[in-house]
Parts: sequence; structure tokens; C-alpha cells
Amino acid sequence: MAMDFNFKESPRKKRQLKYLLFLPKALRKNALQALLVNLLIIILSLVFYPALQQEIPLFISLPSEQRLITKEAIFILPALASSITLIHFLIIKDLKNAHQTVLRVFMIITEILEIIILAILLRLIIILN
Repeated sequence: MAMDFNFKESPRKKRQLKYLLFLPKALRKNALQALLVNLLIIILSLVFYPALQQEIPLFISLPSEQRLITKEAIFILPALASSITLIHFLIIKDLKNAHQTVLRVFMIITEILEIIILAILLRLIIILN
């Protein structure tokens, strides 16, 4: 008895990113990375908030009496990161038909800004703890 080993080529579905459908497909991976960094900023702010001193030095370049702010102002950083991400996503959504290189550069700028804000937050947490 002979066995038939005919392998038919089955149509394979390409894995598609089923999230952030309002963005062009080429930018969804970068957008997800930006959102993950944004989420990390929010989580770090919430986790380390109780351990912070009552006054923290956020504005290092100002004179010593003006650089201290209350610890509630640490939430400026997650709010800034979230607003940057939201505004950039809305701009990219509106400019969907623009050249892909321009949109990719815009998304990379979003990621860089998120990483800078994360670095500022980590610096504050390391200095103050």
C-alpha cells in the first residue's frame, strides 16, 4: 500500500498587525514601540511616586531656589509623553497619504521623544532614591 505524500500549497496568510488600524501598516510596529515606552513611563511614575521626597529638582538649569517642585509634578512627564504620542498619531492619521519616508521619520521622532522623556524620568528616580 503506497502512501500519497502530495503536499498542496496552502495559501498562507501573512501575519498582519491587527492593532492601531488607523495608522499605515508600515508604521504600526514603531507605533507599538512608542506606546510601550509611554506605558513604561506611566507605570514608573506611579510605582515610584510614593517613595519620592516632597520636593524634587525637576528643573536642574534654574537657580537652586527655583528648581524644586512638588512631587505631584512628576506626572508632568507621563502627561507630556502621552500628549506627544496622541498628537503625533493624529497627525500621521491625517497625513496617511503623504510619502512613507516622511511618515516613518515622524514616527521615529515620536519614539525618540518618548525615550528622552523616559531617560529624564529614570534620572530623577535614580537621583532621588
